[in-house]
Order: sequence, then C-alpha cells, then structure tokens
Amino acid sequence: MNLKRTYLLVALALFTFYTVLCAITTDDYVSECTKVIPAGNAQVAWMIADFHNWNRWYPELKSDSTLHPIISGEAMMSGHSIAWEQNGMREKFEIKVIYAEPSKIEEVIIHRKSGSENEQGVLEFDLTEEKNGTLLKSKIAQGKIPFWFKGMIWLLGGNNQLNRWNEDNLEAIKQELQPN
Repeated sequence: MNLKRTYLLVALALFTFYTVLCAITTDDYVSECTKVIPAGNAQVAWMIADFHNWNRWYPELKSDSTLHPIISGEAMMSGHSIAWEQNGMREKFEIKVIYAEPSKIEEVIIHRKSGSENEQGVLEFDLTEEKNGTLLKSKIAQGKIPFWFKGMIWLLGGNNQLNRWNEDNLEAIKQELQPN
C-alpha cells in the first residue's frame, strides 16, 4: 500500500514539474553577430532603418522578384514598417524604437511578425563608431518560446541556423556599404 502511494506521489511530482516547465516562456536570444563596416554611422543606420533599401541586402527581397512588399510610415522613424506575403506566409517588420543622438543612430529595434503570435520576434541592431569604422552588432530574439522547447531547438541546430541567417544579413549590409 505504501509503495503504491510512493509511486503515485512521484508520478504526481513529475507531472507537476513538467507542467510548470511547459508553462514557463522566455525570449530565446541568439548570440550576437558583429561586423566592422568602414563607413559612416548614418549610412549604416539608413540601410537598416529605411525599409525602402532592404531589397539591396535582405535575402528574401533580393532573391524573389515576384515579391511585392508594402512599405508604410516614415523611414528611420518608429512605426515604419514593411510587409509581404509569400506562399501563404505573411511577414511584417516594424521599427519599434530608434535610440539616437542628433548626429547618429545608436540602436534600432525592429519587431517581426510572421504568420502567428508564436512566430513573433525582435531584431536589434547596435551601432558604435570605432576608429576603424562602424561596429554593427545584430541580435535576434525569437519570440516567446516554452522553456522546454529551448532544448529541442538547441538539439536540432535551430540556434546555429538563426546565427547563420543573422551573419549572412550583416555580411550583405557590409557588402552594400563597402566601396567597389
């Protein structure tokens, strides 16, 4: 009788523990990617914070000429957005915050929505003037993800894939800004 009760209590404790783990959600930040760009801060900020120029470096807009983005709001201002639909998948990026001094932009935070609430994310660009040029850091927050699911993302290489995407975009920006 006591053994059955012990098994039941252990099973109940494990079930409770698993339920709590499933309920916890956190932002899954991917490690930062960094590039030094030998160009002025204003040029880099203009490239990132003006969606009219994303077709010069953003892979989806670069590769697909059938994609027709809808751009609204004022460039380099909070609320400026770009949206498109491709193969039934909707994607939208909107500038949430720009931290700026009068002469330069230091940080651009872009909110991303894709399809459903679960696929929201945040893309952050930090810009710092260095003696070699502009230091551009990019960081991705992949929406709200259940705590237990982070382990699955790690096992399946999801973080590496997002890092490669992040790195490719920074490389594309760098290529656009470098003189030919």
